[in-house]
Amino acid sequence: MKKYILIFVAIVAVIGIFAYSNSSKSDQSAFFKDELIKSGLERFGQPIEGFNAFIYLEAFPGFEEVDFDGVETLEGKMTFKDGTLTFERTADNPITSAESMISDEGYTTLMKNFSERIGVNVETEADVATLLEKLHESNGEPNANGDDNTGILPFKSGAMGKVLLGPTCPVEKDPPDPNCADKGYATTIQVIEKNSPKSSLFSSVETDKEGNYKVFLPPGEYELQALGGKTFPRCEWEDITIEPDTMIKIDLTCDTGIR
Repeated sequence: MKKYILIFVAIVAVIGIFAYSNSSKSDQSAFFKDELIKSGLERFGQPIEGFNAFIYLEAFPGFEEVDFDGVETLEGKMTFKDGTLTFERTADNPITSAESMISDEGYTTLMKNFSERIGVNVETEADVATLLEKLHESNGEPNANGDDNTGILPFKSGAMGKVLLGPTCPVEKDPPDPNCADKGYATTIQVIEKNSPKSSLFSSVETDKEGNYKVFLPPGEYELQALGGKTFPRCEWEDITIEPDTMIKIDLTCDTGIR
């Protein structure tokens, strides 16, 4: 009888250790996910359909395509084969535009792949922090000692400015009435890459309550539009060209329809 009790206790202990290990890994993966998304938002803004492998590869040059092999998404997984990373759909449910967004399980796989490639053994959140520091160093960011690494920090480029709403009075006066000046407009700004369908959003950003906005973008040509109402305010598109390592200032205007 005593023998069976000892066996039972041993089994319970093993199960407990296994459960603790899984819980610990889950916590580390959640920390990795949260910190990676936070950094991604700083560099990229908020992707409409969430972060996927290709966005992370743009935002973090320290990643390689092989790091995303087997990474699970909402409706499939990423596959790296013959030097090419592709999305493989596995879900039977109707296709959505967020099919390639990385899932919670996918972040666990990504953390495992990346840590194994660069040789960081992840056991604690401190190890995850080291892992992320290695990723940032690969991006050319200063390390913990403040030393610069090779390369250029991605997405120091982008656009900033203010969304202005006007006219605010039916009759303009000369000299202008300060009370009738255009006012800041709190809204959402859509970013669309030039030569792509206008229904295909590259990113979006919320203004503050005064209408100020800032969005980080990789170099390229884009269209910006502040969202208005069904009829008014009516907001115009603005074409912009983003150069490397440059933030441009561009104000967006929305017509109130007041005449």
